[in-house]
Amino acid sequence: MFTLIDIGVSEQHAKAVQAVIESCCTETGDVLLGQRNYAETEEVLFFVLLMEPMHLSKHLAILDGALQQAVINSFHPAIYGYMINVCCAPSQEISTQLQEFPLRFGEVCFSDSTDTARAFIFIRGTELTEAQTMWLVEHKIEQL
Repeated sequence: MFTLIDIGVSEQHAKAVQAVIESCCTETGDVLLGQRNYAETEEVLFFVLLMEPMHLSKHLAILDGALQQAVINSFHPAIYGYMINVCCAPSQEISTQLQEFPLRFGEVCFSDSTDTARAFIFIRGTELTEAQTMWLVEHKIEQL
């Protein structure tokens, strides 16, 4: 099981919020895995993987204050059954390709914060659907 927090931020606050997230993750040992940009809403979603479920309370206290001060737009903790690490050829940017990935309700995918050729897919169950598997094969995206 994986606990992930997504944090919604306007593009104008993204860099400042990212620095605070990274600092908090350094303190707790959690990991800022990646982000997903939404050009149409000018919003960025950051994704933090909690290494220990008990870290959730520390993050929630900080995020609640940031939400009340309107520094962030939203946050949502969720538990997933499986994490899949994927990559594409270095000449391609995976975030663009994954916009069409066939997610089921409650699933999420986003690009790695440090490598534009890598991404993460979090699903509720333990296996990809046949349609998801075929999509990865057709788009030449490898599971790591």
